[in-house]
Amino acid sequence: MVEWFYRKAYALNGTSTNTFFEPNGTSNTICQSIFSRSNTPYGVSVKMSGSATELPKFATKVEKPDDLRKECEFITGLSCDPPVWVDIADADVVQPSRRTAAIIVDMRNVVSTTVQVFDKNNKYQGEVDMNGKGSLWIVQWTPGWKFFSVGPCPIAQVKKSKGPKESKG
Repeated sequence: MVEWFYRKAYALNGTSTNTFFEPNGTSNTICQSIFSRSNTPYGVSVKMSGSATELPKFATKVEKPDDLRKECEFITGLSCDPPVWVDIADADVVQPSRRTAAIIVDMRNVVSTTVQVFDKNNKYQGEVDMNGKGSLWIVQWTPGWKFFSVGPCPIAQVKKSKGPKESKG
């Protein structure tokens, strides 16, 4: 039986590498994530993307419902309704409505949680995990996706508004 040791290494240039290490010291890189930081009108966003899949997710420090709505509008380019929060239990699989523009994963006070995202064919798209602890994460949504929570976690769904986008003046 071969033992594998998992390590996630971060570099200062914005690259995160997932590597498995064998007991003899050889390694196998399984996925590399690139992250970038940008300023938005509502705070700093961090976009993570991986070489295997690209889950568009952004860290935000805003907390007010209207500011979260505006942040989602900025990220998605869509007119959005205010977020609707639900406590998701461990092992819940949720398929948001087709009107969902984004979900917000609250990783500020979780103990041990991973929210995994899958497409309509059950192909893994990415996740928000304990590496994102301490932040609210906005995940830009694609119709047909679903998410699975390993551990309880508050999650909000942000739906596209039915009306025209309000002017930003």
